[in-house]
Amino acid sequence: MHHGDTFDLPTNVPVLARTSNGYTAAYRVGSAFCVQFHPETSIHEFNESVQRARKNWPSMYQHVDIDEILRQAEANE
Repeated sequence: MHHGDTFDLPTNVPVLARTSNGYTAAYRVGSAFCVQFHPETSIHEFNESVQRARKNWPSMYQHVDIDEILRQAEANE
């Protein structure tokens, strides 16, 4: 999968979280919890990745306020 890929979940799969634009961010299948992000990433690693990617930020994310996301991530670390 890539950042722009999506898929539909079966109707019996509970969605636990959605992004602000409606995409599934977390769901559960039986005893397995599934997330569409990297929970093992530290704030430092996340910040470095964002800074590297910022120059070629995909057009689908142009409306995203990445600085606000970074502020929120740092505040909740």
